Amino acid sequence: MDTWIDDNKFVGANEQVEKMKSEWGSIFDCDDEGPMVEYIGCKMDIDKEAGTLHMTQPVIIQSFSDE
Repeated sequence: MDTWIDDNKFVGANEQVEKMKSEWGSIFDCDDEGPMVEYIGCKMDIDKEAGTLHMTQPVIIQSFSDE
């Protein structure tokens, strides 16, 4: 039986994230796609210094504006 997980994101301190990526990579065939800048149509702006994540939907906002 095969299982497919389309997306997954680990959030936490760098050493914890690296540990989880390593653990999952030893169990599953995983691809690290790098920093997440977009997810399901949402633009993601991460400010590491402030510890914030700002998500917007510029395409939807533009479509409302166009109407």
